[in-house]
Amino acid sequence: MPVAGVVGGGLEVGTVELAPGLNRQRGGGDGRDPAHAGQAGKRDAEAALGPSAVGWFRLAMRCFEFLVKALSLPLVRVSLPALSRLTDAPAAFRETLSRQLKLAALVALPAFGGAAVLAGDLLVALFGTHWQSSVAVFQVLCVAGLPMVFERLGWIALTAIGKPEWGARINLMLLALMAIIAWICSPYG
Repeated sequence: MPVAGVVGGGLEVGTVELAPGLNRQRGGGDGRDPAHAGQAGKRDAEAALGPSAVGWFRLAMRCFEFLVKALSLPLVRVSLPALSRLTDAPAAFRETLSRQLKLAALVALPAFGGAAVLAGDLLVALFGTHWQSSVAVFQVLCVAGLPMVFERLGWIALTAIGKPEWGARINLMLLALMAIIAWICSPYG
């Protein structure tokens, strides 16, 4: 599988073979091609890390997103109607939300933990040995992404009580916190 190299201080302009018969132009474009709109970040990451690393990360991320959706979608579809009916009864609302969070923990902890433990065998069996490097990324995502299922239930609870703007405020605070952390850590790479 040929990849672009560095020639004369810049990226080599050429073709990268993605699969037999499927090639993609590298470099030389102005980024205005509508077929590739919104892929500037991917190209930047590919230039910095190389196409293989981006592919490994994208595969791990897709598998992780599938796992999150598979676990949280049924909970979300049941939770919003159930919690919306209980907005006038705060005690029942809290009890129902508590049960839903416990159920989410009962399902998500073993699912994410099991996926992280079995990632090596699972990803290699599904996608082949070429994707072995995706295993470590997927395992980190499983551990770091576990709270996503609970976060989605939190959004459902805020929506059910008619306060989705609270979620927006929380996200703005998190954005400010991440910007501060990034600014503090930027001298260290």
